[in-house]
Parts: sequence; structure tokens; C-alpha cells
Amino acid sequence: MKIYTIKYYFYGSDQIVPKNYEELLLHFLHPIILGENNEYHDKTSLYSVSQLYNSTKTTNTGFLFNKGAIWKIRTPSLEVFKDFYLKSKNHIGKELGCGLFLKSVDFYKEEIIGLNSITIGTTPIFLGQNENSDKPDHITYKHNELSTKKMKSVFMTKSHKLGYYISEDDFNIEFDHNSPLRITPIPFKGGLNFSTKGNIVITGSSDVIGLCYGFGIGLCTGSGFGCCFDIKIK
Repeated sequence: MKIYTIKYYFYGSDQIVPKNYEELLLHFLHPIILGENNEYHDKTSLYSVSQLYNSTKTTNTGFLFNKGAIWKIRTPSLEVFKDFYLKSKNHIGKELGCGLFLKSVDFYKEEIIGLNSITIGTTPIFLGQNENSDKPDHITYKHNELSTKKMKSVFMTKSHKLGYYISEDDFNIEFDHNSPLRITPIPFKGGLNFSTKGNIVITGSSDVIGLCYGFGIGLCTGSGFGCCFDIKIK
């Protein structure tokens, strides 16, 4: 299972980037890089979008990236990778926002072989509304089996779209209750999205682990939720 990661490097800026900068990233990806009304916008994401890295200072209002910022997009889809990478290369010099201008774009490829279980951290995981509840009730780690069911369901939807048909009985995705877990409210598109911050445990074939690593976990991975942190591939 090959996983492709596009790495964006931005020049530094003395402007403060607001703490809730997810919509800046989305606007940079859609419409600046991929264009208006592109085929990926508001569709099932076969990719995941990271947070910004390389902050030198955190303030009450946001983050300082005066030595430059780094951003990643990861996918198991060769077609998505090629499209995103080529279009990104054509937009070097464009501004993400807050004085951060795109300096260069690179990529690297990883291959997942021989893994059948992994514990990994992610950006906050969003699982949407509990359909069994009549009141606002976003699914978090406190929903136990329901959260696992939702994470598996989203994974199967994405993997089927990419052409992988994996049985529900052949893998598992669950929150790691042996590590700290917390509910994180994230303002996004005019509302609060209650998500879970912590580690997850993935068991299954190398394909399952690779797909999870590329797709991210849960909903809205193309908006910065559920992006897996880097793993060391031996």
C-alpha cells in the first residue's frame, strides 16, 4: 500500500495566524489551488489535510510562523495525488493568508507493509451527529461502540470509492482509552463541531492501515479533521 504526501513550504510572516485557521486552509485548497467548483469540494474526501507546522510562538489569539510554515496533504490515491500536486506546483507564490506565501511544494511516498496493528495520534476526529438522538449530540469517544461503528462506516465508504472492498469483520478502528482523550469543540462554518482529540488503535491488514493513514479518520478529513500524524515506516 503506497501513500503519497504533498508537503507545502511557506515563507515566514510576522502576522499572527488565528487559532481557528481551518477555513484559511480550505480557501487556499478550494478555490485557489483546485479551482472554483472543483470535483473534490463537498464530496467524500479520499485525502486528509494536516494542521500547520513550525509555529515559533503561541499567543492568546493565534500562532506566529515567522520562520515559515509547513502543511501536508496525504492520500492513498495516485490519481488524487497527481492532480493535487501538479495544480499546487502551478500556484507557488500564492498567499495562504496572514502573509504566508507558498515558497515550494514537494512530495514523498511511503509504503505500508507487514503492519497489522498501530496506535496513532490524529488531529481532532469529527464523527457527526448521533442519528439516534433528537437533540444536538455529536459522536465522540464517550459514545464507545457507536464511535467505532461510525469510524468503520466512513472508512468503508471511502475505501469502496477507491476500489477496495474490505469486510467489516476484517478490521477495527477504535479510540485508545488507555491514553488521554478529550472532547474538543472546533468552530467551523458558523457552528461548533465537537470532536475527539487523542489516539486511535487500528487493527487489520496493511492495506487497512495504509488507507486509514492516507484517508484520515472520520468525517471532514479534507477540512483538517482526523489527519493521522506521521508514522515511522521501517
